[in-house]
Amino acid sequence: KYREGQRAATIGIILNFILASGKIFFGIIGKSSALITDGIHSASDIITSFAVFLGMKIAKKPPDKEHPYGHGKAENIAAKTVAIILIFVSLEIVYLNISHITDKHIHLPASITVWVAIASIVLKEGLFQYKISIGRKINSSSLISDAWHHRSDAFSSLIVLVGITGAKVGGTRFAFLDNVAAIIVGVIILVIGIKLFIKTSAELMDKMPENKILKQINTIALSVEGVKDTETLKARKIGLDIFVDIHIEVDKDITVKEGHNIARNVKNVLKERIPLIKDVLVHIEPFYPDDHIKNLY
Repeated sequence: KYREGQRAATIGIILNFILASGKIFFGIIGKSSALITDGIHSASDIITSFAVFLGMKIAKKPPDKEHPYGHGKAENIAAKTVAIILIFVSLEIVYLNISHITDKHIHLPASITVWVAIASIVLKEGLFQYKISIGRKINSSSLISDAWHHRSDAFSSLIVLVGITGAKVGGTRFAFLDNVAAIIVGVIILVIGIKLFIKTSAELMDKMPENKILKQINTIALSVEGVKDTETLKARKIGLDIFVDIHIEVDKDITVKEGHNIARNVKNVLKERIPLIKDVLVHIEPFYPDDHIKNLY
């Protein structure tokens, strides 16, 4: 899973380098602030894709004495890094372009900038579809975050296209639309960055997975022979994997060995049915029909 994530991040780095270079180059010679801003956005994509690559590389390391649960949190840290970079880049973009609007030296963007913006929309949307697919497949927060960064870049390129076109059609009087487009791009990036920051913060603080997964875990555990009920269910996401703690209730009169076998079956069935689960800690409780408290999701 981690290798697949690294490959997606590498493809992103290469394509973003080409896009960022092209946008900034043609933005400068074409005198388009919006396209230069969009190029800076793509350049930030290189940094975030590299952060994802590095996070994946560290996260795939096996558990050791100092990290018995593995190094999966590195993937979550990479996702948070992406969010922080997005926030800072967006604020810089908004500030610079507000300054440019008040500048008396206004230039109309060249026609080549229109075609560069169109090419960017197509490539960035393609990257989004590719990375969001891989990210969901391997349950990677950082890759999904990076995918949305590409989608924001596609949207920003679309706004840049509208701004450049408006400036060219309207002439000098509407040349400010180029900068307005850049400011809108900055605000979009800021919103995405804040949302990703909140999401990744929750994962680093061991927020429970969504109810759909918890219900699935509970249903599977109850289907195992010998399990009378479930009392407590907790789960957390570490990197691309889910770790589960579950208390199951069994017949109070069975032997320790029989209880252990039931617990082992619960663990094996859960890992087999839900590939995202890395490990399961099963605690045995005696079953009393009228005397037990549930602490589920």
